[in-house]
Amino acid sequence: MTTRAKMAAKTNTERPLVGLIRVSTSRQAIGGGSLAEQEDMLRGFAASLGRDLIEIYRECGSASISPSRRPVLQDAIVAARARGAGLLVSSIDRLSRNKDVLPLLRGIRVVSVAEGAVGKGRLELLLRRAEAESTRASENSRAQHARSRASGKTAAAPRHLPEARRKGVQQNILRSRIRIERLADALEQHPDLRRLTHAGRAARLNELGLRNLRNLASGNSVDWTRDALRAIWPVVCSEVARRRAARCCGTAGPQPVSLGVRRRSAASTRVFAMPSGVGSTSGDADIAEAQGAVSEAAGDP
Repeated sequence: MTTRAKMAAKTNTERPLVGLIRVSTSRQAIGGGSLAEQEDMLRGFAASLGRDLIEIYRECGSASISPSRRPVLQDAIVAARARGAGLLVSSIDRLSRNKDVLPLLRGIRVVSVAEGAVGKGRLELLLRRAEAESTRASENSRAQHARSRASGKTAAAPRHLPEARRKGVQQNILRSRIRIERLADALEQHPDLRRLTHAGRAARLNELGLRNLRNLASGNSVDWTRDALRAIWPVVCSEVARRRAARCCGTAGPQPVSLGVRRRSAASTRVFAMPSGVGSTSGDADIAEAQGAVSEAAGDP
């Protein structure tokens, strides 16, 4: 049992749990990757505590809005209170990024996979921190858009970008595609990865030798981190689900996942090197192809 599980087990060991999972956008909800990942995480955590997970509520919407505008959250809280259950979430920022939720949670024990059993004081601290992060991110986004408008810049599809930037975008997409496919290979071979937190998952991948390749041309790689996995893991889970559906329907093998280029962060444009004998058997060919594309774009012979 993990340290967090032991912390949670110290309180209300016999009390059942009501789960709440949330994604921010309808696109994530339709894809199902993040919701499926959170559900697997909650079920595994509840099982590790030996507690019944009697129901899971699924929500699509921002965590920053007022709780009065989140009927699914309200239903989950009502169900937990009516059944004398704790409220289980994957992390506090999945529960809310608005401290106004605190009065609604009075008398309900909140348990987080990431933070363990959360008392009233710590819950308020975590919610205030999540709210501050959300506010800061929103302000930064608005400031960036204002600077772009003032300088006459607008967001553009790759075909509208200058040639050098277009090639850079294409290389990022290629690296991300390889990374997603290989993480999906690893998840299929090691399904226990679903039950881990992002931090535990990163440690497990590093133990397996599946390091994060940061530069295709140089071969430079680093250990996986929680943040590097967090942004891309829902897409990986969706890719695994798509492969399973393809196999069940008797269709051709998995095709490369389709990726957009909007709002891509530095952490979401990395790939990692698979050691020999692990993951896709076509991995070396994929890296060679990608390295060739990088060299060609850079003008190497």
